Amino acid sequence: MGGAPGGGAGHRAGALVAVAGARLRPLGARRSGQPVHPVGGGPGRLPARQPLDGSPPRTTRRVHRSGLRAELRRQAVPRASPASDVERTPSAVPNTAARTWLFAPAHEPRKLGKAAALLADGRCDRLLVDWEDAVPEPEKAAARQATADLIASLPALQRRGIAVRIHAERSAHFEADLESLEGWLIGAVMMAKAESARAVRRAATLELPLIALIETALGVQSLAEIAAADPWLRGLALGPLDLLADLGLEWTPDSAVLAAVQHQMVIAGRAAGLGCLLQGPYPDLQDQPGLRADSAAGRRAGLTGRLLLHPEQIDSVAGAFAPTPAELAQARRVLEAWQSRQPGHGALRVDGRFVDAPVVRWARDLLQRHGSPA
Repeated sequence: MGGAPGGGAGHRAGALVAVAGARLRPLGARRSGQPVHPVGGGPGRLPARQPLDGSPPRTTRRVHRSGLRAELRRQAVPRASPASDVERTPSAVPNTAARTWLFAPAHEPRKLGKAAALLADGRCDRLLVDWEDAVPEPEKAAARQATADLIASLPALQRRGIAVRIHAERSAHFEADLESLEGWLIGAVMMAKAESARAVRRAATLELPLIALIETALGVQSLAEIAAADPWLRGLALGPLDLLADLGLEWTPDSAVLAAVQHQMVIAGRAAGLGCLLQGPYPDLQDQPGLRADSAAGRRAGLTGRLLLHPEQIDSVAGAFAPTPAELAQARRVLEAWQSRQPGHGALRVDGRFVDAPVVRWARDLLQRHGSPA
């Protein structure tokens, strides 16, 4: 498949290349029951998809669009056995944990192209293409097609940086979203207003890494059930504005409700072995100090990154979620002291602080998450 150059200059609004094979399936074709027959149809093996938590990719056989067939064959790999997957624990989180997830409305070529350029330049870690709230009702089909065109224009490696936010299970657009995503080779799917394990399992039929967006009181109440719903679920994210609206509350920078929900989300996610736990957007685009402080508080609470509404928020969030040099140095000292301790010693003192196995685990996870030798 012909991809545009990997540099940022090649991904402006006018550089989204469409290919015939990337056209979306007609909305009338159903994922179950009525078979789908793409032009020149026939089953094909999909290339490996990259999980969010570092586990080995899985593959499956699916019917796919004719324009993708040759590339899919070239990239095909044997199916990985579920038993060979790395256990989903905090220690299995990849070194390159994504901190910045930038929203872009799928139906606006200028904004989508600008966001794609930021992804290509490495300015943001993930491009989160929105099919839900940001897209007006008459533009839904066009938004899906624009996303297909964008995916077709990107090299395979950059496609892994793309996530798509789809509608809630109870939305009239949910089934069409799933149909459109069949066979896509992207990094993740984010499901809006996740409220049950059943909803997660329906979205997980795509066999793409899935993030559940918690945006309602019912979603908060069902956090433990949602977090453990399916192996394809790799993360949780918070949608603060929808949640507060559901509770009849107004957003404030110091919301005690949001802080409490973030803590619940971290506990449910970690209990289920999820390594991707995302703070919700900060809606005051003018308040950079507030954004930095709130993001730093989110990292201290155990969150791993944040959803962003505007490119100007990238640097503040990336900095807030990065460990300081002092933290990295302390973690290295902890590991060095632990590795050189006398036999039979289960605890020791480092920089005047008590250190035992849980502290060593913190140090090792911090260094692994942020790409430092552990």
